Amino acid sequence: SSGINAEYGSDSGTGMSSLKYVWSPKSSLDQRKGRAGRVAEGECFRLITEKCIPNLLSYSKPEMQRCSVEQLILWCKIINIGDPKEILSYALDPPDLNKLKEGALLLLEVGALVLPIDNALIRDPLQQELSFLGHIMGNIPLDVRLTRLIMFGLVYDCLTECVVMAACLSLPTFLETPFNDKSKKLEAYVSRMKSAKGTFSDPIMMYYIYDKWYDLTHNGSSKEARQFCQDKFLNHNRLNEVASLVQDIIFHLKERNIPDNLYKRRGTSEDFDDVTFRLKLALAGANFPFYYKIDKYIHDSGTCIKEFGNRKAGDTVYFTGMQLHVCQTDFELEYKDQICSYFSRYFDSVKRINLSSGKVYVTFDMSNEQEVSKNVFYALKMKQLGIGLNLRYQRHVGEVVESFGEPLRLPKGDSGLTVSVIVTFVESPTRFFVQFEKPYSSKNFKQLNEMIQAEYGRLEKFDPKKIAMDVYGLTYFGDTSQEVLYRVKVQQVNKDGGRFSIKVKYVDYGNSEWIEVNRLFKIPKHILEFCPFQAVECSIEGVSRCLRSCLIKGSHGSVWSREVVLTIKPLLENKEFQALVYYNLHEVLQIDLLDGQNSFKDYLISHEYVEKAVANWPAEYVLTAEQDSRYVTVYLPKVTITTHNEPPQEDTDKSEVKRCRLSGPTNPYMAKFTGISRLNRKFCVEISKESVCSILICTNPADKFTEMVSASSVALASNGTRIDVRGVTRHFPIRGFADLMVLLYAPKVQLHSTESRLNYVGCRAGLGLDAYGEPLWPDHDLCLTFDQRIYSSDIESINLVRLHISEILEGGDTVDSADRFQHVVEIIRKKQKEILRLIRLLLKEISSSMDIRKIKQVDLHDFSWKPSHDTINILEKFHGYQGFDSELLCPHSCLGMKEEGSTVVRLLESSDMNDRVDDLRQHIGYLKATTGVNSSAFLTCELCNRQVCSPKELKIHLTSEKHLSEEGRLELFITRS
Repeated sequence: SSGINAEYGSDSGTGMSSLKYVWSPKSSLDQRKGRAGRVAEGECFRLITEKCIPNLLSYSKPEMQRCSVEQLILWCKIINIGDPKEILSYALDPPDLNKLKEGALLLLEVGALVLPIDNALIRDPLQQELSFLGHIMGNIPLDVRLTRLIMFGLVYDCLTECVVMAACLSLPTFLETPFNDKSKKLEAYVSRMKSAKGTFSDPIMMYYIYDKWYDLTHNGSSKEARQFCQDKFLNHNRLNEVASLVQDIIFHLKERNIPDNLYKRRGTSEDFDDVTFRLKLALAGANFPFYYKIDKYIHDSGTCIKEFGNRKAGDTVYFTGMQLHVCQTDFELEYKDQICSYFSRYFDSVKRINLSSGKVYVTFDMSNEQEVSKNVFYALKMKQLGIGLNLRYQRHVGEVVESFGEPLRLPKGDSGLTVSVIVTFVESPTRFFVQFEKPYSSKNFKQLNEMIQAEYGRLEKFDPKKIAMDVYGLTYFGDTSQEVLYRVKVQQVNKDGGRFSIKVKYVDYGNSEWIEVNRLFKIPKHILEFCPFQAVECSIEGVSRCLRSCLIKGSHGSVWSREVVLTIKPLLENKEFQALVYYNLHEVLQIDLLDGQNSFKDYLISHEYVEKAVANWPAEYVLTAEQDSRYVTVYLPKVTITTHNEPPQEDTDKSEVKRCRLSGPTNPYMAKFTGISRLNRKFCVEISKESVCSILICTNPADKFTEMVSASSVALASNGTRIDVRGVTRHFPIRGFADLMVLLYAPKVQLHSTESRLNYVGCRAGLGLDAYGEPLWPDHDLCLTFDQRIYSSDIESINLVRLHISEILEGGDTVDSADRFQHVVEIIRKKQKEILRLIRLLLKEISSSMDIRKIKQVDLHDFSWKPSHDTINILEKFHGYQGFDSELLCPHSCLGMKEEGSTVVRLLESSDMNDRVDDLRQHIGYLKATTGVNSSAFLTCELCNRQVCSPKELKIHLTSEKHLSEEGRLELFITRS
């Protein structure tokens, strides 16, 4: 016996559950001793001294005293036979009173107990009433937070997915980790990354794995399902347990009158990005308050630029320890294939390799929509697992090497000089490829085309066995009936499903497409080397896409909407412009296009397609380094074929063979995390190495907006110095997203302003204060500094979303007829659509970086709760600023909400009723006329008792549901009178 046991329990100081190592009790030691002598005499060896034994406990601490007791409290509330504290005191080993209080606070936080508007009523959390959500939590055999996830699945129309995710998170994981085999661990990580489909969410990844396994089990054969588990490093038996639990959960939900036709499996036609958006909203609601953010303050601009230069954070890694003294050309010739073979098996191809000061920089190809190349995650996981890169010197015959061709010196746009370009391909409104007109083109491009067409009819097709990435050839574009060939480079090879296809890039134009392998021809050497590749990648300088013209998608946060791209393409493609060239960043020219005196950059800004971008360190570095230069240099890639007649060197004497082991790879922009809550800021945060979020990149530390992740499971490490988080989800990297999630899901929120009381700079969110003026659960309170200005109109929309959530979660009458059943379903579906519409609108409004939304960045303050004589559940009312005065409603149960007094209701009790009606009607007409006037004075809507600070804000208020409801009451009152 080792003398040490692992016990599961919750920490009394933090309330977090964890697996701790404790000394074994005497009873456990005796039990181990009994095992040794069951069938024959034996000996018992204990790895502790004999002097320690008298100091050990006689028995282990009962689980009721070690673990959280929220489920016990729920059961006591459901059976309703008395005070839970009194009932549990009759247990043989009653739980500690502090445990009971923590359990009650947790139930208040998740909405199982009703949180009243006025916290002055809370003297003992255990005395609060049970909500409808609490009844469901008490009847489903899951942790209360996982039941909360299921109910948010009902809110966001993703109930089936959330039931599966909750079942996966509640049981021991079916994801197996290969033991003591680093290469297999890497394969398991890559498999999970592919299963996650770019969502960077462990629960969503588990859902997609379960969904695939379920299809194989029910539509295929058991053998196929087991083979799938073996290939993906999964435990087949535990997946069966998940399937059984899913059926149990659905049964319990139907018992609670959850309509069964709200369960559905997604079809292939359903928008993947829309489903991902809803799943992440549900996970954000369920995981509150376990919110964490990327710590951008640990990244130092000097260190990052010193290690990485002006290279892009999302597509490059570097190795150190290069001890073979070779030049750049020889290095690419001898070692490029060895390095590429480490990465090309899984994701993106290697774009280029640079050797600088003993460091090997590897840059990967990636699409325009990607913020980070998947190969960067794969490479950094290699380092985390301790997998090195060994290089061996060897010569090859007939290698094709891509090198930089003749430099082009282009005049800087600051001088007012322009260059002529033709836009050949548009990837997005701000990113495209161009060809330079003479005299910048090194050779006549028309002559190259004539040479290619002269070879038509004499070309040989490629042997499919010899096609690999980075192979050059000739092919048609689009319609194969056109007898026109173009130079291409193979980027990807796909042999799945018995279909052999390849992705090629047209190196003289910039576009890419998938083609059949029989369309690729061998390229003659003189055509390949005749002139450099003509396509130059360009981007509009100093702008970033505006969320109003984008779609919210995956881990990228946003991508261009198809409508915007289709609008811009005809304006640019195959047209000639004058270009102002500013600088070269990541081998992408930063330019602006001019059509006469019209600037394309101004056009994009005026149509709200883009907005002014936040500065980043690489761009600042390039501008500083080249501020005295009058030219911008760009290199056109050129290919040469180098043939070595010497055969590969034999390994006769291994001591003479050149070898080198590279350390790394490394990326200085690798993300680390810190907590948002008061408690979590005290500890280091570590994400499980099995998580798809174990490797994340902070692409722009200079932009200090909050990039949020949330966790389904949080535990204090055994050493008490760090927090281990599991079930991690990276949320959309959108400015203001974390602010919106806290304002939507926190039980109570109090806003804090600057000293001038003109801007809200942050908030404190949590359970608020108790009857004695003390924070109910200070360790779980979130302190957040806002990224953007929050308006009163935003608060109105947020309150409306919270109200709709409450109405879905409040329960209802028993569904006793088919008509009533259909009516309930229609109401739920209507509210689901309205909630999603409002949240999308809020994200697009809040995330805008226009000047009207910007606020001065401030350091994070430890905001404190401020008591109010009226109610704690308000957005702080300041005497010097009267613009924002709405309440945030409790999102869990309508039992804890109350409606503000109506002006029309007070009108019924008024003595001068008729005069007041006329005044209000005139007042409404005046307000509608004022919305078009430019005024900075405060305006008051007397019908709603609401003050606004601008005509624009007044216009929003007049179209709000609250005002329209009051106006409707007034007209109804006039009609009846």
